[in-house]
Amino acid sequence: MACIRRGLVRSGQDDGAPRSSCSVPCSREAGSARVSLPGGCAIGARPVDQHLKGLQALGAQIRIEHGYIVADLGSNRRLRGARIVTDLVTLTGTETMMMAATLADGETVIENAAREPEVADLPPA
Repeated sequence: MACIRRGLVRSGQDDGAPRSSCSVPCSREAGSARVSLPGGCAIGARPVDQHLKGLQALGAQIRIEHGYIVADLGSNRRLRGARIVTDLVTLTGTETMMMAATLADGETVIENAAREPEVADLPPA
């Protein structure tokens, strides 16, 4: 379970580290989000470059500061629809972009999107 509060999403972990994959909804409400860079896991490294590329295409200003990803919507505080072409297929990247797109003004098209059942189950029927 995640708790959303003032631009930060914290996972239920004891270390209190923000969970990067849930930063999209926070950005819209607070106008910005600051989440730690993800670590690895048993599978290996978990790059987020495609997530960030998609968020930038939607109008978020992204920067890396002292081990954190900082996303800012600027004075407009709105995401805008866009055509996003990912460099590779990414399940969680597709989910992140889809969640962000639901908060954006206009239409968003994600090319090279993942097609796993989890992605198909994400939007409402």
